[in-house]
Amino acid sequence: ALANLASIDLAALHPRLAEVAVVIAADVDNPLCGPQGASHVFGPQKGASPEQVQELDGALAHFATITAATLGRDVREQPGAGAAGGVGFAALAFLGATFRPGIEVVADLVGLEEALVGADLALTGEGRLDGQTLRGKTPAGVLRLAQRQGVPVVAVAGSLGEGYDALYEQGLAAAFSLVPGPLSLDEALAQAEVLLERTARDIGRLWRTARS
Repeated sequence: ALANLASIDLAALHPRLAEVAVVIAADVDNPLCGPQGASHVFGPQKGASPEQVQELDGALAHFATITAATLGRDVREQPGAGAAGGVGFAALAFLGATFRPGIEVVADLVGLEEALVGADLALTGEGRLDGQTLRGKTPAGVLRLAQRQGVPVVAVAGSLGEGYDALYEQGLAAAFSLVPGPLSLDEALAQAEVLLERTARDIGRLWRTARS
């Protein structure tokens, strides 16, 4: 429907929104449109065909153009605009939000960097470690904080996808997949606790041997 958008009426926008600070906490910094935008990167993950990706990207681009004409500024290229299928763009444009990587927000809340002081090793992970991990996801954020403290980082993931080895260039010590062999998603979910325990045990044994 956004492809048919003609104009945007902001008359009903609550005036108190101008008095508050809105912060977006997102785990990706993708722009709204283009090869690294919401449709091209996340559309196929949700089942969109190549034709649908083009249609979605065009609709979001049109939405951004109408928004820019309405507000007098274009935020489609700002980091995080492509988060949550374009919800990030709407928050940046209409709520005047600022963007922060989600890992930074959570790390501040839990005192992660302070906890890393004096640590021997940091473990991090996500469902799938791949090239997108570098675009602001949790393991990349943990790696950045750990490097400040000189702490090596090992990543654990449900699977290792294309481009994950780029994390090695950023200082990651090692990466491990939890899945030991061919498993269905249901089987992997059912065995998640055991798989995590075994992988953590193996990492611990290797780490202890390396330090002995």
